[in-house]
Amino acid sequence: MGISEFRNARCIAFDINGTLMDGYGYTAWEDVLEKGLGLTRRENSNPQLAWSRALIGLISFEEMVSEAYDVREVDDIRTEAYAIYMRNLRLRDGCLDLLGSLGKKYDLVVCSDTSGVTKTIAKKFGLEQYFSRLFYSCDMGCVKSDSQFWKVFLSSFPKMKSEDFVMIGDNPKADIHWPKALGMGTILIESTELPQGKGQARPKEVDIAHVRVEELGDICRLFLC
Repeated sequence: MGISEFRNARCIAFDINGTLMDGYGYTAWEDVLEKGLGLTRRENSNPQLAWSRALIGLISFEEMVSEAYDVREVDDIRTEAYAIYMRNLRLRDGCLDLLGSLGKKYDLVVCSDTSGVTKTIAKKFGLEQYFSRLFYSCDMGCVKSDSQFWKVFLSSFPKMKSEDFVMIGDNPKADIHWPKALGMGTILIESTELPQGKGQARPKEVDIAHVRVEELGDICRLFLC
């Protein structure tokens, strides 16, 4: 798929964290729970395993915290943790203007890996109004690095072909690999969330997006100029 063909697309799928949101404001969940809330890890616990289960909806955020950390009351822990996690977040420059303009011509949807916090982010920053559908890993039962996520996603649009979609995200493994392999157009935006080299070191051919951009303004020029 070439750049000119993007304009013939019918649906644009966006990642949120690090793509529409400025990733420099994110606080690592480990710091949120341990430094922000003062929680102590349970002996022999595996927070990464618990987190991976929460990402695909097998356990709730509260259950994830209870599995990995020594905590007695979890009733308010989601609210408290989310507040710390989100306190420094902001939209990327030009985000809402871009979505407003693209939404006049294309169907816009969200594809995001999340245990649930991204739903809160989308509401807080007024993003939901721009999207017709929101595909979250915790609801899909799989993450974006799993081909099943994208197969279920595409099957949700029975009257459309894979080439009718363009996926925009900041992570080659999660946002580019399977969309590209399945025939979707792909745009990689420079990440402000991923640490240098994480998910981006020596990418395989299938992980290289059709187009790479530095900022949201570049996307506007691709589709609307």
